[in-house]
Amino acid sequence: MNPSEANIVPVKAVGDNGMIEMQHPRAAKYRDTAETLRRLAGRLHFDFGRRAELMVLADEFDRLADYVEGGPSYNRPATE
Repeated sequence: MNPSEANIVPVKAVGDNGMIEMQHPRAAKYRDTAETLRRLAGRLHFDFGRRAELMVLADEFDRLADYVEGGPSYNRPATE
């Protein structure tokens, strides 16, 4: 076990299928931040460029959460 992983405590979350899933605490924070950014973007009615930037940033936070959890976008083999 990596020493940096020794203090990690998984967080329980209910998934889309109603089952309890374990989630890394940092991943949960990143996903929460992504959700907040999407809500903010939804409130912007006239600044479409800023809205798009917030949505892209939210997607980046979701990818970061996937990376922390070792999720599907980071477990796929690279294609050439």
